[in-house]
Parts: sequence; C-alpha cells; structure tokens
Amino acid sequence: MTWRHVPYQSNPADLISRVIYSTTLSTSTLWWKGPQWLSQEQFCWPTTEVNIPTDKLEFRNVHVACLPTPEDIAQRFSTLNRPIRVIAYCRRFIHSCRHLKANRQSTTLSTQDLDQALTCCVKMVQQISYAQEMKNVMEKQDVAASSSLNTLHPFIDKEGLLRVGGRLQQSMLPYQAMHQMILPSNHHFTKLVVSADYLRLHHAGPQLLITSLRQNY
Repeated sequence: MTWRHVPYQSNPADLISRVIYSTTLSTSTLWWKGPQWLSQEQFCWPTTEVNIPTDKLEFRNVHVACLPTPEDIAQRFSTLNRPIRVIAYCRRFIHSCRHLKANRQSTTLSTQDLDQALTCCVKMVQQISYAQEMKNVMEKQDVAASSSLNTLHPFIDKEGLLRVGGRLQQSMLPYQAMHQMILPSNHHFTKLVVSADYLRLHHAGPQLLITSLRQNY
C-alpha cells in the first residue's frame, strides 16, 4: 500500500466539509466518481515531493522508565510481607487507574489482595529461574533430563504457576498440598518464604518447618 498526498481540490470528502447545495452535489462528478486521475494509470497519479529540513530539527531529551526485573524486586526486601504488600498496592493502583472512581476499591488490602500478590511474586520468580522448563511445559514437551524439575512432572495451572504433578493427584490432599508451587532453593524470595514460615511457627524445628512449607511449596 502506497500513501499519496491528495490536493484538497481532488478530495471528495472536502465537499461535505464546506457548504454545498444538494443540486450541486447531485451533479458533482468528483463526489460520485472521484477525481479524474483516479481512473488513469498509477504513473499518472499526482505526486508530492516532501523535503524535510535537516539543519533545524528539534531535539528533545527522552526519559525512559525501566521497570526492575522480578529478581531485583525480591532482592530489595528482607521480609516476605514487604514485597507482597508493595505488589498488592501496585495492583490496587493499576485497578484504580483502569476504572471509574465509583468502582475503585478501598485502600485497605484484603486477604484476596495479598494472596494474588503472593501469586504474582511466585510467578515472577519462576519465570526467571525456570524459563526453559516453563517454555517446554507450555509447548507440551518434557523438561530436560538435566533439569532439577525432571522428576516432579511439572505443569502450569490456570494462573500461570508452575506446580508439581505426579501421582499425588490421586490422593485426598488439598489442591495446594497435592500440587505445590515450585520455587528454586537458591533464590532470595525462597529464603523469605522459609523465614516467614519459621517466624509464624515460633521458631519451629526443621521437620515441622519442612512439613508446613510443603503444604504450599
């Protein structure tokens, strides 16, 4: 498709933008058939040379806002509650910007808000640490034999989270314990999760802590 500049004398739409009598419009060849050159070969169509001056161009400084990577977000905090609340408020802000004031949510974070923010955190960490594995699962391929997830039979749920598969789906366990979310052992966010559960259980021993963590991770 080639763009061509059309002079206003050859533009049928220009007739409507000005005052014109119906009798004149009914006999207007330009309105009913278009400009005469339109019925000719393309090499006969009018062309307009556009010369853009290069000596007096206007230069402006452009400021680019770059979002930090998900890993950078996790590294900024020393407790699990902080990144979850930050992301929850970010989601609340986005929701408020997209909706009218009458439909805006309250400023108080609900349990659902915090759960959704936690899901976002886990999803971002998984996208960094298990990018290839998630790509394989989405393409319905087996993960590489060298991957640490090879024996976990991972799958991606409806929320986009990478979860453990396998024969536990035949059990009567709750969904979270049956298909735990997968986290990398060496990621800072995982350390925040373990630390938060450790404090929640009042400095529980290793076995109790692992049992509690495996209800979700």
